[in-house]
Amino acid sequence: MINEMELKPESTLYSIGDVIEGLFLVKSGAVGLSRSTSGPDVFVEVIRPGAFVEPERALAGEHAVYTAKILEPSVICYIHLNYLDQYISTHPLKAMELLTYMSDMLENYNDKLTMGECHYSKKAVEIIKDESDFRINAKRHYHKQLPAVHQEYLFSKEVVCPVCEYTFKVNQVKASKMEFDHMDDDFRKHFYDIDELWYQIWRCPYCHYTHFSNEFHKINNLVRAELKVTLPRYETPQHEVLIKENYQQIFDDIYQMNLLIQQITKSSFVKARLWQTYAWLLDDVGDQATALEARKVLKVYYEDAWYNGTMALSQDDEIKLAIKLARLCAEFDDIRGAKNYLLKVVQMKPRNKVLLKKAQDMIYDYKKL
Repeated sequence: MINEMELKPESTLYSIGDVIEGLFLVKSGAVGLSRSTSGPDVFVEVIRPGAFVEPERALAGEHAVYTAKILEPSVICYIHLNYLDQYISTHPLKAMELLTYMSDMLENYNDKLTMGECHYSKKAVEIIKDESDFRINAKRHYHKQLPAVHQEYLFSKEVVCPVCEYTFKVNQVKASKMEFDHMDDDFRKHFYDIDELWYQIWRCPYCHYTHFSNEFHKINNLVRAELKVTLPRYETPQHEVLIKENYQQIFDDIYQMNLLIQQITKSSFVKARLWQTYAWLLDDVGDQATALEARKVLKVYYEDAWYNGTMALSQDDEIKLAIKLARLCAEFDDIRGAKNYLLKVVQMKPRNKVLLKKAQDMIYDYKKL
């Protein structure tokens, strides 16, 4: 009924286009899912012990959309669909895991069908003030897919977690390959095929320490000691997503960083950066109501950075911060506050004439309100 296979690295369970006629369960080792058809493999996801490999496609009799490759010496259990009823009767706990997985999949498909063009489920997102910080309580799922072509802009590197000291792989965007498209009024840069926001947060799969890539190793010994006590420590990496396929996977990193934000930094600039990213991505998936709430939090952190921040800013960065604050003030009907920030820009007598004109144009527009 159950065949156990001992497989070496580089072995292939199945390839893109194959019909999967049974369930593959990872007993030990790791299986990587890749869309690569030529050249080096770029893995979308890694399946670890205790998990099935694409069970939804096997049960539906669909063709595989990935190639499943063995990444390290592994033992794989194979259950042919003809013997599935026997497997369920003798392994009730695994059957429950499988049913739960399929139930989640069906719920996601139902959300997509009932919501039409909407890119997220009906469930709620709550933004809760917790002492001096804000916490995201998100039950909503975001279905919007990322373009598959974006993986061509990525490269992998190994990093060492400063908390648990394990080495793991992350993906980064090849800046040299990115083609600039345009910039929004709030200074968000857009590129063709990829967004630098998708991979700017790193999460350690062994302890779940999460931070912006350029801040990942910038924690002091006191913070490191505290995180070593409070964060989990796994012997093997948990379910890893190496190449993101949808916005939910990006939001999951944001939620994890938000859980740790008070521990890992006191900087309002870093907190504002996280909430700015969150608000931008919420706009991308059409969740305007939550994006509005995120911008309210963003305004709080930007104001704290403006009045209490200790980070030394260049004149251009200071002007951009004032313009962002002015836009947020105007959005929330504080036109006087918006004008005050813009007047501070004019008083700086900036050398950057483009930013000066932008501030002057905004002052003129707000005079009409």
